[in-house]
This record gives sequence, structure tokens and C-alpha cells, in this order.
Amino acid sequence: MPRRIPVSEWEYTKVTIIRFGGKDEIIQTLPTIRVIKRQYKDIQIHFIVKEEFADILCDVKEITKIHAIKKEWWALTKIHDEMVKEYCGLVLDLQNDFQSSYLYSAFPGAPKRMYQKYTKENFLQKLGIKQNIPPLWKRFLYTLPRQEYKVKDSDFVI
Repeated sequence: MPRRIPVSEWEYTKVTIIRFGGKDEIIQTLPTIRVIKRQYKDIQIHFIVKEEFADILCDVKEITKIHAIKKEWWALTKIHDEMVKEYCGLVLDLQNDFQSSYLYSAFPGAPKRMYQKYTKENFLQKLGIKQNIPPLWKRFLYTLPRQEYKVKDSDFVI
């Protein structure tokens, strides 16, 4: 399990969340977004997502700004260049791949937290070998400071 940020270090004014796509996966980021906003009311939450999934997040009032990545190959570079100009207190990488690592390089010095993919365990589970893997939304919550978070059923509603 990844190291969690102690609460004393959680003094950020802005959090940037990276999750490119997958409708179900984006919906599973909602509890993390809402928990952050409940705990830290004045925090700004920016979300980087692929353009085709941006409309899912438009009605989520907790998100301050949505950065939509277009399908063209150069679009990631364009978002990267935009992010270089912005301050970011903390980056939550809920994608955890090469592209999200490239985007993270736009925030020099900003702490980064990424969720654990459980690649080996997922593979074994597909082979029929039972694995104890936490649900995706819980793994997203593991990127937050060490506290007890109460996730409500309404946290999954757009």
C-alpha cells in the first residue's frame, strides 16, 4: 500500500487530479473528489480528462476547472504546456501510466500521489485465482491523507 501523506502536510490550496478516461473509472473518482471538498472546503480541484469524458464531470460542482485533452497526438503536449504556467499544490495521479507521468513533469516540485494498480493481482484474478483487491474507488482514496473518510452513497452520483 502506498505511503499516505500525513495530515500536517496537507496544506494545499489546489489539487490537480489526472484520470484520462473510462466512464466507470471517472465516476469512481467522485468519492475522492467529494471527500477532499468536504475536508478542505476552500481547496480548488482541477481535473485533467480526455475530451470525450469531460461532459461527465461538467455537473460536478466540487470541481473548479476541467482540462480536456483532445484526441490528437499533440494534445497532451498542449495540456502539459498549459499546466507549466499554473501553480499546483498536489497532483493525484489516478491514471498511473506513461502519459500521466509526462503531465506530472509539468509541476516541478509538486508532490505526487498515485494509486496502486494491482497489475499482477488483476492478472491472476482474470485467470480465476481469487485475489483480495480493494475496489477502484477505495484505491483512489488511499492517495489522500491518513484519516477516516466516510463515503456516502450519494458520493457516486453525478
